[in-house]
Amino acid sequence: MAEEARAEGRRGGEEGGLTPTPAWAQCHVEVYEQPGWLDDCFRSGWAKVQSAESESFVNTGDVSGDYATMTVTEGATPGGCGYQKTLPSLGSSSYPLIRLRLRGRGTAPQYKVEVEYTDASVTGSGWTDAPTAFEAKTMELASSKTLKYVRLYARSNTGGGTAYIDYDYAAALANPPLVPLELTECDVDLQTTSAVSGFRLRMHDDVLLGVTARRYSLDEGTGSKAYDLSINKGHGAVVNATWNVGRFGGCLYFLASSSARLGTGYKPTIPAGGAITIALWVKAPPGASGVIAGSGKSVAGGFNRLQLNWSGDRVRVYAKDDALNVLQYTGTVTTADGA
Repeated sequence: MAEEARAEGRRGGEEGGLTPTPAWAQCHVEVYEQPGWLDDCFRSGWAKVQSAESESFVNTGDVSGDYATMTVTEGATPGGCGYQKTLPSLGSSSYPLIRLRLRGRGTAPQYKVEVEYTDASVTGSGWTDAPTAFEAKTMELASSKTLKYVRLYARSNTGGGTAYIDYDYAAALANPPLVPLELTECDVDLQTTSAVSGFRLRMHDDVLLGVTARRYSLDEGTGSKAYDLSINKGHGAVVNATWNVGRFGGCLYFLASSSARLGTGYKPTIPAGGAITIALWVKAPPGASGVIAGSGKSVAGGFNRLQLNWSGDRVRVYAKDDALNVLQYTGTVTTADGA
């Protein structure tokens, strides 16, 4: 597993100590599960494949951050520049995602990313306006292909203009990264001895850490996994569901006819005097039917031990005990109303 941490900020005043922490400081954290390929510094191996009036692609090499800047100055007609790197022999079925973190500066900055496969076919993003602050961008690859090259481009969408694309990293991933968040507060201790290097990140403002058995933000936006942000690491398997825009951040869209679901593996035993709390945002049109959330042994056997489902556009609570006694209660408020 590769880990990356980025901290950006200005030095605050001297009140309260020699190294004050500004209240607005943020740390960007992404943790990857065994990436097939990762370039986090762009120091070698990149060959120019497209020229403009002038161009360069070099690591910044200073305290501003371990990223590389692609600089391009256009002629009368913007064409952009590009650099290419040979990838290890990776199958897109195992590594279906290319993810980059980048930003643009200068005059009308745009970027483009392409992946060429061993059969000479190409998946590309097309020219896209670059964000002014660092953002992560993900591109899904064609299935059942073998990766050969990755190409990064920059251009100024103005004749004679100069633009800069700062590339923070590029990676081939099996799944979206875990915890791709901007943390408002963190402590970092980095200790180095002759034998051990350590990195510790402690989040101060996450009141739900250690409280929930499962917690999914559903902000991944792509891939076949939804990450559990609780301490239990119960990452969920996305089955036949698709990513969409949610009430806050992202969400998953479920189509009942395709048996779409998120399998969390959470199958608690609830004693007669016990309790379980399920909280979620859900949106459904009038006339919706099917299970909203459920818990039990498995999908095929005993799954409907406890569930929330739709009944007459209202939420129904349904429970079954070990003796197969069924208890159910339907709410009084219409909730399947497209909101």
